[in-house]
Amino acid sequence: MENKSHSRNSNIELLKIIAMFLICVSHVYNASGFSNVLSTNLGDVFTVMLKNGGWIGDVIFITCSVYFLYGKEKTLNLRKIFIYYISSALIFFVYLGIFCLIGIEVPRDIMINTFDTLIVTDYWFIFQYIIYLALFPLLAFITDKINQKVHFVFVIAALAFAITNLVLRQLGLYEFGLTITFYTIFIIVTYGKKYGHYLFLKDGKENLKKNSIILCILLGLWFLTTILCSLIYPLIGLGKVEMTDINYIHSPIMYLIGIDLFLIFKNIDIETSKTINYISSLSLIFYIMHHNKYTQLVIDPNIHNFIMNDREAFRPLIILGSGTIIFVVAILVSIIYKETIHRLVVMIGKYIPNISLEKKNKIQKE
Repeated sequence: MENKSHSRNSNIELLKIIAMFLICVSHVYNASGFSNVLSTNLGDVFTVMLKNGGWIGDVIFITCSVYFLYGKEKTLNLRKIFIYYISSALIFFVYLGIFCLIGIEVPRDIMINTFDTLIVTDYWFIFQYIIYLALFPLLAFITDKINQKVHFVFVIAALAFAITNLVLRQLGLYEFGLTITFYTIFIIVTYGKKYGHYLFLKDGKENLKKNSIILCILLGLWFLTTILCSLIYPLIGLGKVEMTDINYIHSPIMYLIGIDLFLIFKNIDIETSKTINYISSLSLIFYIMHHNKYTQLVIDPNIHNFIMNDREAFRPLIILGSGTIIFVVAILVSIIYKETIHRLVVMIGKYIPNISLEKKNKIQKE
């Protein structure tokens, strides 16, 4: 998550902040206890879209990471892997210390997982991102060796695999889960960086207007597919499918919205802002800080009671409002952590050598 932009402007950094907000609101939805039962009620549909917006945030982060890492010197970044894992683990020790000081009881399993640091593996994005960083040099090496035709076949296969995974999830059959997400997006984004085409999305400032129109169409498809599937599924024996699974992260609509947003922000000029860049740099810390097994003990029951207490018509607005409050507070707490404990971890991490595997010329198509 915590990738520095290679641009002098803050366009991509602003997009990352938007992604942070989408993920935060999605987690508020999780805490609300809102029903995922299929429904054509517009309020329910918009509420579920707030949940699925978190998947778009994840796609944005993966897209940014792939785009800015691919084409650089091939390096096994042990330093970054160390910083990500240790700093994430220490966040839970901080929460444990605070809870003990103020007398909040911590369940035994959470306490044990905090001390053995396996608690980090419970957070799919962080754990999968660490694995992805370890595998990145190999993935980049393979991608460099294949030609455009073979790479395009891989893109089609990756998209087909994602769709198949989505269908299997809705049928209640075996699925590969979230693990495969990094690699399907990797294949699509590296093709786009090399050849300028992300599926049917074209890169370049001259395509900014087209990409904006496509974004509106995709948002409409997101809404319509949620409505139509909620209407049709009960008629064909799929009434037990959860509404949040209609446009799960494996959905091509989620992929395309995330990548299209990346292309739009990449190709617009936003004046450099140190504030935007700094807030964006908090993404890793923020991801775990704002919603974890400790905050769930205190915050989630209150969110659930407030949102679900006879306020059905206003639930989307309440989730957005609650998400905004938590977003601001989590940013402030993340700043404190970044300037104290995280800074110390980074200092220690400087003594861990990276392993340079191969030097290469950067891809020119930026």
